[in-house]
Amino acid sequence: MRIVSRGAGLWTVGLVLAGMLAGGGLSAQQQSGIVVVGSIVDLQQGAPVSQARVQFYRILEDLPVEVAAAQPADAEALTDPAGGFRTQPLTAARYRVVITALGYREFTEEVEVSGASPMDLSIQLVPEAVELEAVMVRGVRSQWLANAGFYERRERGLGRTFTREELEQRSTTRVSDVFRTVAGVSMVSAGAQNRPYVTFRNNCLPDVIIDGINLGHQVRIDELIGAHEIEGVEIYRGSATPLEYSTSGCGAIIVWSIDPSAQEGEEPFSFRRMVTAAVFVTVSLLIGR
Repeated sequence: MRIVSRGAGLWTVGLVLAGMLAGGGLSAQQQSGIVVVGSIVDLQQGAPVSQARVQFYRILEDLPVEVAAAQPADAEALTDPAGGFRTQPLTAARYRVVITALGYREFTEEVEVSGASPMDLSIQLVPEAVELEAVMVRGVRSQWLANAGFYERRERGLGRTFTREELEQRSTTRVSDVFRTVAGVSMVSAGAQNRPYVTFRNNCLPDVIIDGINLGHQVRIDELIGAHEIEGVEIYRGSATPLEYSTSGCGAIIVWSIDPSAQEGEEPFSFRRMVTAAVFVTVSLLIGR
């Protein structure tokens, strides 16, 4: 830490001018006070330090140490983006300068405020590593997906999975968009460019399961559910497919809609959801004819 004063050299001139005032009264300088200006930079890089707090405490010799320490600062300032600061006028005296800034060692030094105003100071701060408190980031698990065994299968790593949060980060607008970045998965329009079939290797069609209901493989997933309605997606190829959902040799796409307990107080596999699934099955049979 270094501090350089460039104003003290004018103190002699101030004394001469003070002696020229009549009646032994206070000098003009003493009446108006001394403004301290300065700049604060990084000792290692020479870069300006902004938002550093600069405080001036007048040293009072006749006060006990503990009383003096409790006294408020006589002047306080924050450095600007260029590392500069400017104080209010100070009475000529000896001060303790305290400077604090995030990432730097606290600076404390005594300095004589005297001479012509403004008094100029240049100060260098020593960088210091800041140890921050540990932050724990905890993901929110959907109870709906947990009950369906989604997270258990995800941890086993047999297929590719996506949670609603991951889909939102991808800004997915259609369900089929989820599969365009998955290796070995293709889109086949078959006359409906905006609602393609999702196919795996060798153009096989996987079973599509929504909320545990197998709707078969002759379905276009974009016709059944919107991307904004999805809580989770599972993609399995071949023998990696969970047997409780499909025995297809091609594989399966398992889609879980938004947690029903958070939607109008519904319960999983409610009557409305079962009716909706039945409609999906009917549509798929009609398409397959």
